[in-house]
Amino acid sequence: MFFAIRPCGIIVSCDEMYSHESLTLAFLFLLKVFFNNGVCSDRLKYIGYDRSCELEPFIRRLVQNEVPGAECMLRSVDFLVDIFHVMNHTKSCCMPLHNNPKCEFHPKLEKFVDIHGSNTESCGQAFKRLNRFKHSTRMMTRKKENYSSLS
Repeated sequence: MFFAIRPCGIIVSCDEMYSHESLTLAFLFLLKVFFNNGVCSDRLKYIGYDRSCELEPFIRRLVQNEVPGAECMLRSVDFLVDIFHVMNHTKSCCMPLHNNPKCEFHPKLEKFVDIHGSNTESCGQAFKRLNRFKHSTRMMTRKKENYSSLS
């Protein structure tokens, strides 16, 4: 499953993944949730994702290939890796050591000053809560899941 979760823990959207988590699926999920009908989201400023250091360069390549929605997304938001995951990243684009000029995605950078102190780990916290129900929902089909959430 892909989830879009606000720092306060509110689940904005979720969508089922039918294969492994890929950058294409992440891009399409963000496009569907936040950039509907080619309209840029003026309310969304930052996207925190554990693979942002791979996703933003991927979207840059999509812009070069003139993929619809890619330029709008790249122009509208700044990408960061959440604080929990960035600690394990070894790429120079995630390492703020010694004023590294290549560092782009660390949440403690000055360009993210608006959200310093925000809960960038809200997804991990939500997954911990949601995993308590995985045994009861694992065998549910999409139709059954939707039906049970309505009742």
